[in-house]
Amino acid sequence: KRMRAIRMVRSLRLIRLARLHKVGQVIGAACKRISSTYVDSVLKLGRLLSIILVLNHYIACAWFYLGAQQDSGQTTWLDAHGLDMEDFMTCYTISLHWSLTQFTPATNNVAPSNVWERMFAACVVLLALVMFSSFVSGVTSAVNELKMLSIMRTRERGRLLDFIQSKKI
Repeated sequence: KRMRAIRMVRSLRLIRLARLHKVGQVIGAACKRISSTYVDSVLKLGRLLSIILVLNHYIACAWFYLGAQQDSGQTTWLDAHGLDMEDFMTCYTISLHWSLTQFTPATNNVAPSNVWERMFAACVVLLALVMFSSFVSGVTSAVNELKMLSIMRTRERGRLLDFIQSKKI
């Protein structure tokens, strides 16, 4: 039952990727029409968050796949936590939660149970270190851009008010 669900998810992945590409094109066209620094910064933050979420989805799928491997003869994280008979959505949600916790300083009760899972988890932590620091850097950059925009608008408004007062308009 679980393997059939995994095969179905794999076949639907191509359809989702095509849809994601089309969404990217629509967003790109909208960005060209809107030339606002504020909107650009918000879209930049949204893009960074989307990249993190998509990456976490793929990591969660790989983590779930590792746990579903019964032929290795080793105990997997699904077995160790009594989740081997749970439905697909429950296992995927737990996998996604595990993946998200690797990117943030959060806790999780799910842990690797064999060598392959531990090696995968170590690689994910290294990838998460780089990706999350890039994400924080991008957020900091976007916030600084928004602050600078606000400062520039405040200065322009002050100059305009000075001009209006000096000309007694």
